[in-house]
Order: sequence, then structure tokens, then C-alpha cells
Amino acid sequence: MVYVSTRIARAADPTGIELVLATSDYDLFGMALVQGDAYGSPQPASRDELPARRAAMRRGAIAMIARDVATGAVVGAGSCSPIVGGLSEVAAVGVAATHRRRGIARTLAHRLANEAIAGFTTIGEILHISW
Repeated sequence: MVYVSTRIARAADPTGIELVLATSDYDLFGMALVQGDAYGSPQPASRDELPARRAAMRRGAIAMIARDVATGAVVGAGSCSPIVGGLSEVAAVGVAATHRRRGIARTLAHRLANEAIAGFTTIGEILHISW
């Protein structure tokens, strides 16, 4: 018999980093700054993006940031699209250059996936057996 977990095993938070859902304008703007830098955006992040980010969250998008505990600075961020037609996408995971290679992106991706999975509802179960 094969059992499939509906949760992805939690990765430990990298040392000195806390992962939290972005809720404040400070969090969302920090998220925009980190993502813009990580993806080489030619335009600097602007607070004008905040209404669109909040609207996406009202539609079910998930926004998560990685914060440096010592400084309070947002050093990583990622998002998950609203569930539409049973699908969601973990996207735009980016980490500030000063904090790369510490497992922050991996941990963000894991946590975002778990947040998205928590939004799904079980409507049935099926067991596949093959020889």
C-alpha cells in the first residue's frame, strides 16, 4: 500500500532567519524590493505596487517573506497564486544577494507549498495498485 502525504516535510528555518506571511505594507514593499533585485528588474520597486499585491492576497494569493532576525530586513520572499481550477503555483521566490546559499529559497518554497496545500479540500481518496 502506498500512502501519499498531503504535507511536505518542513525544512528547518535557516539560522537567524524567520519566515512569516507578509501582512503589512512594510512586508509587502520589502518583498517587492527583494524580488525585483533577485530577478534583475530594470525598474525599482515602488509603493504603487502595494494595492495590486493586496488585491491578489484578497483573491487568495499567499505572500511570504524571510526576515533577518538581527536587522528586521526582508531578505527573501515568495508567493503562491490563488487556487483556481484546483491549481496553484509557487512563484517569484527570490533572495537578496547578501543572504544566498543559506537555504532560504528552499525553505520559502517548502513553506509556501504547505500553505497552498492547506487551502485544498479533500473530496475523495483513491488507491492505485500496480504490479
